[in-house]
Amino acid sequence: MMHHLKKIEIDSSKSWLRFLEGDRDALGSLFRLYFSELLAYGRKFIPPDDLVKDHIQNLFVRLWEKRSQLRPVDNVKVYLLISLKHDLLQSLKAEKPKKELIEKMDAGWFEISVEDFMVEKEQEAELAQKVASCLAQLTARQREVIYLRFYHNFDFPNIAEIMDMNIQSVRNLLFRTLEKIRKEVGGSDIQQSGNIELILLSLFGHSSSFIY
Repeated sequence: MMHHLKKIEIDSSKSWLRFLEGDRDALGSLFRLYFSELLAYGRKFIPPDDLVKDHIQNLFVRLWEKRSQLRPVDNVKVYLLISLKHDLLQSLKAEKPKKELIEKMDAGWFEISVEDFMVEKEQEAELAQKVASCLAQLTARQREVIYLRFYHNFDFPNIAEIMDMNIQSVRNLLFRTLEKIRKEVGGSDIQQSGNIELILLSLFGHSSSFIY
C-alpha cells in the first residue's frame, strides 16, 4: 500500500514538472488522477457536486494560465487540496456574513457519513453507522483531521499544512479526537475500542499501515 502511494506521489511530481514546462497533457493527467479526491474533499465544504466541479475546473484553468509563476511542490495532491480549499472558502466568505459562516462551520461543516466508508459485510455496516453517528458529534476540525488522516492517509506535516496548524497541534487534535471516538464507539467492547485507528483505516478502505 505504501509503495503504491509513494509511486503515485513520484509520478505526480514528474507530471507537475512537465506541466510547469508547458505540457498541457501532464496537467490533464493530474486532473484525471486527483479529480475524484478533490471532488470528495470539496463537497465537505460545498455539498452541490456541480458547484465543486466548477471550482475544480476553474482551479486547473488558473494553474495553466499562471504556470510561469508556479514552482515545484513537495506534494502535488496536498497543493491541490489546499488550493481548492482556499477557493471554496473564499467563495463562501463572499456569499455569507462572517457570523453565518462561523455558525455553518460549527454546525454541519465537513460531514462524514456512512457513504464515505467502504462497507462489505453486515457487521461492518452496523459499525460504520455507529462511527458515523459519533463523527457527527465532533467539531468540523475534528472531522477534518480524521478525514485527512484516515481517508487520504496523510502524514502529520501534510495535515498541518492543509489545516494551517503546526504539527504538534495536529497530533494533539488527532489524539483527543481518537480518544473521544474510542469512548463513544468502543462501549464495552474493549478490543474494538482499543483498535479504533485500524477500524477507521478499514472503513475508509485502507490497509493497517500509515505514513508517519
